[in-house]
Amino acid sequence: VGHTAQVMLRLQDIYYDFNESENAHSIHSLTGNRHEAEKSLKARARVVEKLDNLKVLVKGDPLQESNAAKLDSAIRFRFMMIQSQLEIQDQENFMVRSPAVNKVRNKIMDMMRIENMLMQERQEILRESSDKSTFAVVLALAMAILLILLASVIAMREYSAKADVEQQLLVNQGELKNKIQLLDETNKNLEQFAYMASHDLQEPLRKITTFSERINSKFSLELPAETQLYLDRISKAASRMRTLIDNLLRYSRITKSQLEKRMISLEMIINEIKDNCEVLIQNRGVVFSHNTALPEVIGDPTQLTLLFQNLISNAIKFTEPDVRPVLQISCATVTGGEVKELRPDARWEEYYVVALKDNGIGFDEEYLDKIFMTFYRLHGRSEFEGTGIGLSICKKIAENHGGFITAKSEKGKGSVFFVYLPKEPAAKLNNTLLHEHQQAG
Repeated sequence: VGHTAQVMLRLQDIYYDFNESENAHSIHSLTGNRHEAEKSLKARARVVEKLDNLKVLVKGDPLQESNAAKLDSAIRFRFMMIQSQLEIQDQENFMVRSPAVNKVRNKIMDMMRIENMLMQERQEILRESSDKSTFAVVLALAMAILLILLASVIAMREYSAKADVEQQLLVNQGELKNKIQLLDETNKNLEQFAYMASHDLQEPLRKITTFSERINSKFSLELPAETQLYLDRISKAASRMRTLIDNLLRYSRITKSQLEKRMISLEMIINEIKDNCEVLIQNRGVVFSHNTALPEVIGDPTQLTLLFQNLISNAIKFTEPDVRPVLQISCATVTGGEVKELRPDARWEEYYVVALKDNGIGFDEEYLDKIFMTFYRLHGRSEFEGTGIGLSICKKIAENHGGFITAKSEKGKGSVFFVYLPKEPAAKLNNTLLHEHQQAG
């Protein structure tokens, strides 16, 4: 939705600057005022610059790519006509309104209508995929999107109904930027809400645990076996609830704004995880295999440790009890072009891809997208413990670092999880982080 709004803003910018160029050119042709000629030239330069940016924004949408190419051709043809008139001092044709002008404006209107339809479709997708537990927040987002659509519809009507379209476009730009900011603020409020709600749940949970333990301790000899069974179930349910809340708190804390990136060795992170999970590794007799040395990357040590610890713990947990877990860890470098086949929005020139292969129970790849969803479980609690948050945390951490995570698997034959992280020089990445920090500020 934010991307669609950016495309609409860019189209409005082009429309405004194109009209400014035409108006200044008309005044220059009537008065010979050189200031108006310079004003027209600067406006044309802005149109070309923003048109190049628009082509980047619509990349990946064949229809809009085609429309952007046609718009580019029409605009450049019109500017070539203006330059030709200026060079030969064609006074008779200075004030003749070229069909190219209307062609440019009509093409912009066509693209705006397409983006408006995209906005409606994406709002519908957002509504269908929303979680019922966050209905109030989703409703606020939907209303914000509706306001953006309403502003766009109003703007489209103003284009054909009013002569002062330039001023109206400026007003709509401000409204759209405000709505995007509102969406960002709503997302931040959602994270704060999850954090506060989880904290508020801790106190009554502690009381349930404490009182059930007291009853069991004080009256264990007097209570019937059935009552003791119920108390035991209460304790286990409270324990699961506590784990769920802790994981929810951890998930809500993992935000991009909290990253403290620095150069960190993935080899060191893996060794630290082995120390942290030493008891589990020894009890299960886990075998680690390194095919290649793991590199240094720029990232947040705490989040990256949590990412790989979750993956290693899952590899051990989802191996049959009578099978010795074997975990192979390797790393390779791939180009941004190769990554774009998986993720069209990939923006780095090179990526490290860290592969973690296990000999566990595996899963059917038709569930690949679902396993990274929050609270989604392929297996019941009676088979394997867990809350269904671990992989969603891994996904969020990878995205925080400009990468992503995916997997390949076959049921009964183990899984391979691939973590893609940007491979960039420290100076270049630090400049990017500084730019993101300034934008956030």
